[in-house]
Amino acid sequence: MNKENEKYLNILKRYNKELWAVAVWQEQQHQYDSIERVMAQVGGVSIYLYILWVIQEAKKRNIKRLYFLARDGQIFFKVAKIICKKKNIDIECRYLYCSRIAWRIPQYFLMQEKCLDYICQRSMNLNINKMFERTSLAEEQIQQFCELLNIEEKDRERLLNYNEANIIKEKLRKSRIFLETVYEKSKIEYANTIQYLQQEGLTDNEHFAIVDTGWVGSMQESLSELLSYYKKKPIVTEGFYVGLFQTPKDSFQKYYSYLFSSNRGLWEKVRFNNNLLECMCGATDGMTVGYEKVNNIWKPRFASVHNLNSDRWDIEANHALVVQYAECMCCSNTIFDITYRESKKITGKLMEAFMMHPTKDEAESYGRYLFSDDMTEKGVLELAPSLEKLELFGEDFIPKILKRLFIKDIMKKQTKSYWIEGSIKRSGTKLEKWHNFNSLLWHILQFGSM
Repeated sequence: MNKENEKYLNILKRYNKELWAVAVWQEQQHQYDSIERVMAQVGGVSIYLYILWVIQEAKKRNIKRLYFLARDGQIFFKVAKIICKKKNIDIECRYLYCSRIAWRIPQYFLMQEKCLDYICQRSMNLNINKMFERTSLAEEQIQQFCELLNIEEKDRERLLNYNEANIIKEKLRKSRIFLETVYEKSKIEYANTIQYLQQEGLTDNEHFAIVDTGWVGSMQESLSELLSYYKKKPIVTEGFYVGLFQTPKDSFQKYYSYLFSSNRGLWEKVRFNNNLLECMCGATDGMTVGYEKVNNIWKPRFASVHNLNSDRWDIEANHALVVQYAECMCCSNTIFDITYRESKKITGKLMEAFMMHPTKDEAESYGRYLFSDDMTEKGVLELAPSLEKLELFGEDFIPKILKRLFIKDIMKKQTKSYWIEGSIKRSGTKLEKWHNFNSLLWHILQFGSM
């Protein structure tokens, strides 16, 4: 085995011999490619430690039911079931089909005009079609509104700069018929959503919490608002997350984070890539866009049957590696004595080794993952495309600051990569250390100013 392939085992050997021993045993059972090694030795260990922490914290808080949010939560759900079963822990684990768009559209009629902040929210490759897709209105309705608002067909796919997006937003705001149509659609989706949530037990009096990867806490805020409207009183929900860069302003929800939160863990944020973790946690199913009743059972309605990456990734096989690691760890009793500080440190070290210092094979494999930052999952791009020399320099610290200060053209302003360290490695540049240093400076500025 070459040195690059030993880097995760070396971290485990240094910090925890039991975690290391299981990882060594597992590697002896397989012939890993780059994706599988990361899934087993970074994903397997980190997900096990995170879910172990979630369960321990849930027990302390007397939480009896955990809901794992689709889709990142699918692999968390599988690991949690193993831990609870093997260790006879009395916590019920459930998988909840949802997405930002599936829970946000039902909120629009509650938000009133503020829903336009989400409909017209900035994202990569923003265009008018993407705005309308965030309403879930039928194409026939969209065409009617385009005619009403003097939006030409040829302009619907054109990328918008921020000023143009604001102009469209104001047009939509001034159209009462558009807003009323959005509210009516929202009420229909709310009725469907609340019946699905009822069916899954979220309106019971059971003490529950949700579990997800995290980032800004918006899913928990959406769930709380939907349940509060249904119960006609403020509902406080609880949620466990890998990390939180920030949480909704003035929120009274309870957020528990593992690696970092809005007010702690600057270095952990700087040496972490949330987009990459979402790819590692990719689920087998497509994105939930709503709910429908089938044979008297409320079921998710998907944008696509399978994950967009199913044809290039064996997601089931990746999950099997993570599950196998958890099953092996559950044969050990002593691992439950691991401290939170030790657990967080090991996870952080593994994540940093992969996310900030990928091998060429890892960058090639994970960099090709199709990814979208939009709640519609439209406009997918490679997570970390190979960049040309000038594009790499454009992602350096000073050029990025200058672009944001002085350039109005959205195409020139937006980032070229969701995982810049992966793009740097894929590009094969001789200035890898220089570009990585610039990336570090940018992350410090980005997260230090939050």
